[in-house]
Amino acid sequence: MTYPIKALASVLITLTAYLLNWLFALFVQSDGNLPRWLKWFQPSDNLAIGDALWKAEHPDYSDYMLALSYMNRNPAQGFDQFLQANVSETTPVKVRGNLYIRVGPKGIGGCISSPQKTTSI
Repeated sequence: MTYPIKALASVLITLTAYLLNWLFALFVQSDGNLPRWLKWFQPSDNLAIGDALWKAEHPDYSDYMLALSYMNRNPAQGFDQFLQANVSETTPVKVRGNLYIRVGPKGIGGCISSPQKTTSI
């Protein structure tokens, strides 16, 4: 039951990000991050102005344009990360599928992993 609520919240926050990223980009700090209160609108894996490759692909962009374009590329990624389960390297994971399938002439292969609940006695 919580999945539809989380999906709706994600869509609403993502639409908000698309509408207001031009404003959020004005708040990028000197270190390339958004302030803590805008954490949901910053990509969770990089600075708000993107990584080195993004900067290299857009050498003429100001920090504002780097932030605006990168946040529009990854809208509200911080919020989506907030909605997901926290999985660490020590979290038991259940894997379904064939781990040895690779991308090839017969299509794309892969597997699905999901965190497992553990109980302590």
